[in-house]
Amino acid sequence: MPKRFVLSAPSILVASVLVAGALAAQEVPRLAPAPELPAKRRAESNKAAERWLEQIKAADALLREGKVGEARKEIDGVLRQISNRLEGGRAAGTLVGPAILVRSLARAAQGETEEAAYDWAMVRSLDPDSSHPDLAPYRIPPEALPLAELEERWKKAEEDQARMDSAAPAPAAPTASAPVERPVKISGRSPEYPEAWLRGCLGGSAVIDGSIDIEGRVRIPRVREGSVPAAYAAMEALRSWRFRPAHQGKEPVPVLYTLSANFDRRGCIPGLPRH
Repeated sequence: MPKRFVLSAPSILVASVLVAGALAAQEVPRLAPAPELPAKRRAESNKAAERWLEQIKAADALLREGKVGEARKEIDGVLRQISNRLEGGRAAGTLVGPAILVRSLARAAQGETEEAAYDWAMVRSLDPDSSHPDLAPYRIPPEALPLAELEERWKKAEEDQARMDSAAPAPAAPTASAPVERPVKISGRSPEYPEAWLRGCLGGSAVIDGSIDIEGRVRIPRVREGSVPAAYAAMEALRSWRFRPAHQGKEPVPVLYTLSANFDRRGCIPGLPRH
């Protein structure tokens, strides 16, 4: 069984100061503003969600027509809008998931197999019902996005994580095996504070399980807990992270990891203008 390490991203403060911090209590997810907020704001949120769904459908149609570049441009724009305005909610994954799936398919069609697979894992975590598309209408060869293989890897990672979570600490004992040295982050950006949260003085957190392979890349990210905006921001940042891989003796080895990202509201000013 791979060894597990717990990593911590810095807390992300509204004041743009990065500090080390413990994971905050999980924020209750929200799709649209809560019922106690003004009806006008709820209506605007619902209207935006309807518009995004139409844009996702349009990008999907472009992809089916073989207009991959246009589809990619359209869906990248939609995801930027969603990440800037979405506050959360139980159904948020069913909005974000299909958008990321279209991006995954577009990347597969463009030959970006690793990025397509990472996107697929995001979809599998945020909206499982969208994670098994029929590739035929998109004329994407199975090897560009091997869904059965990705699902198998996903399930194995989940099983390994579950065994690791439930395992009792092993008593210290002499062993001939060399200890596993933890991976060391060498590059990658911090998660971006969701802009809708920034304007609304909202906060939250995400805990992401995954693995770091022998090349030091993050694979198969999975949401353990947290709202969709926090999880999306954390996984988008993680895809840029590169590590000196874990080593056992002189050999690099894959390891499980758990990463926590905390979005802290301290210092928030309501109505802060967009940047």
